[in-house]
Amino acid sequence: MLDAKPVVCRPVIPYTRRAPIVRVLEVSSELTITVSWNDATGGNYGAQIWRIRRANHPGVCALTGETIDVGDFVYRPLFGDVPPLNADAMISAESIRAMREASRHELEPA
Repeated sequence: MLDAKPVVCRPVIPYTRRAPIVRVLEVSSELTITVSWNDATGGNYGAQIWRIRRANHPGVCALTGETIDVGDFVYRPLFGDVPPLNADAMISAESIRAMREASRHELEPA
């Protein structure tokens, strides 16, 4: 499990005035992550499952603030009939890979 320290980000969704607090709680597999999303105007989701896919529109990574281009691999919230308020949010797959790599190095014996 990854360190669940909060990461305060730039606003990533047009309707938000404040940036959400985003925590990656777990990298469940190569395909899914569990995210805690707290936003005063965009909803609070304690353990939201996000799935990897290709970005179909440009955006900003909710963790790093880096630009996301069409076709980049990203994680987005899974949902059924009713989309969550953060349905358009994205987390760069590269930022998750970098987090996993960093946590592996922390666990290696010196």
